[in-house]
Amino acid sequence: MERVWKIVGQRPSRDQWEQSNPQYAYGTYYKRFNGWLNACASFIEYKSKSEIAPSESVKSKGLHMPKATSVDASPQSKTNRTVPLKLRLQVPKRDHFKCILCGRSPATHPGVSLHIDHIVPYSKNGITRLDNLRSLCQKCNWGKGADRG
Repeated sequence: MERVWKIVGQRPSRDQWEQSNPQYAYGTYYKRFNGWLNACASFIEYKSKSEIAPSESVKSKGLHMPKATSVDASPQSKTNRTVPLKLRLQVPKRDHFKCILCGRSPATHPGVSLHIDHIVPYSKNGITRLDNLRSLCQKCNWGKGADRG
């Protein structure tokens, strides 16, 4: 999977996967991990040696993303700082499993850890919803600070 991910530069689609002469078929990953996104998330966990969501492994919970790519833009409670698991998985998918500032990915840069970040900070009344969240690597997220957004 790492070879194909590096060639494509992002999480490979089914067509990209099948065109890359992979060692294992798309269906093998799909069946083994209960979905393609679960397979990709497990790969990222393996490469980064940590889980995407603390204490909530996608594979162990048997969760998978819905096949539809519709965006749920309904506002969440302003008092809910915690990012729900559904959003925690939608944000990296939308951002192609890369840091949107520097472009590093756990799949292509071992040791990189992606964080889910509020664009408008929670401390400045930012709402926890998809259009106010982004994927940042740990270095970019910790380097920006709450005042710089």
